Amino acid sequence: MKTKQFFTTLLIFAFVILSLSNGYAQSVGINSTGAISNPTAMLHVDVGTSSTKGLLVTGTATYPAYVPNLGAGSRLMFYPGKSAFRAGIVYGTQWDDANVGYYSSAMGSNTTASGSSCTAMGSNTTAGGSSSTAMGIGTNASGDYSTAMGNSTIANGILSTAMGNNTT
Repeated sequence: MKTKQFFTTLLIFAFVILSLSNGYAQSVGINSTGAISNPTAMLHVDVGTSSTKGLLVTGTATYPAYVPNLGAGSRLMFYPGKSAFRAGIVYGTQWDDANVGYYSSAMGSNTTASGSSCTAMGSNTTAGGSSSTAMGIGTNASGDYSTAMGNSTIANGILSTAMGNNTT
């Protein structure tokens, strides 16, 4: 009985002490030199002067895989299940599960890479065809194996290429 009272008193004491103290968010630093992490970053990875070390993120591509529906926002993401990479900002659902293709990458502002093995880069670009590439502003590569580059170009046929300004 005395042991139970002791632990109850200890628990209450610990709770009171922790409640009175200020908690501060901390940064995480990963390095091999013991250097202090940059306080402006939540995660700071420093490989120092090494030319052989870097950042490695691993996972397993699975089918089916589901990407969390996060909606609008700025982010840097890698989804191991779909082996998909995203970097930049979206103002809608461009990087939600339905718009993320397996083995795809999308970088920039409002970019969508929904096809398998496709790439979208720039602003308001869409790569929807399998193994398609869309780069620039307002480009759309909807045909399989298609490439759209420039401003407002559309490559919607299989193996098609559109480059320049307002070309199809």
